Amino acid sequence: MSDSSLTQVIQRIASQTIDASKLSDYIVGTVMKTSPLEVKISDQLTIDADFIDVCENVTERKIEITIQAKTESVEDHTHPLSPGSTGEAGGHEHDIKLTKKKITIHNALKVGDKVAMLRRARGQKFLIIDKVVSDE
Repeated sequence: MSDSSLTQVIQRIASQTIDASKLSDYIVGTVMKTSPLEVKISDQLTIDADFIDVCENVTERKIEITIQAKTESVEDHTHPLSPGSTGEAGGHEHDIKLTKKKITIHNALKVGDKVAMLRRARGQKFLIIDKVVSDE
């Protein structure tokens, strides 16, 4: 057996071994249904919620935030001084401080969303890691 044919045999065996081990893979799918979740990953395969985990980033959730900032200076505006009267305010800034305020992040998956997924090694479980804004 020549060196080149032995190399080809070793390469073929290595390739088959890698294919058989089903290493983790990056996949782009399309959300077909949200409740229960279904994602189409090819013309022949749609997976359902039993085989999908999702990262927090693609859910609707509440988070706590803190904001400390100043408004931009605005000329020619007024502030109420007492009922029915206003006073000239001139150009100035306002301090804004919000501490541990809850906001809602509306990023839940919607039908038609393209999603980036990882397939677990040697498994049939998929993890949606984020939405895809361009699959180029």
